Amino acid sequence: MLGDLEIEHLAVMRKLKKANCRQVMGELSKKRNLAYTTISTTLKRLYKKGYLEREIQSKRGGKNYVYIFKDTTKKFAKSLFDEFVYIFGRDAVNAFFSEARKR
Repeated sequence: MLGDLEIEHLAVMRKLKKANCRQVMGELSKKRNLAYTTISTTLKRLYKKGYLEREIQSKRGGKNYVYIFKDTTKKFAKSLFDEFVYIFGRDAVNAFFSEARKR
């Protein structure tokens, strides 16, 4: 399951394809004001959940993580579907597919 903040980060990463925390912060700051640590933690969480890949780059004074967007459309769809079933039950799934067939 992904939270709203994670979804925003994932959308930015989809656009950028490959970025460090500062680059993601630059994109997100156009819509909202988030702390660097919040963005860094969220990117790390998405990496641990398998939505992003990560490279470590050494730089003066330490290391820098560069995150890479992974096309996890199927994984994301499964997560949404599981959440939908958990909240609304199987009857809601039947209603959903019935509605989808009409279109």
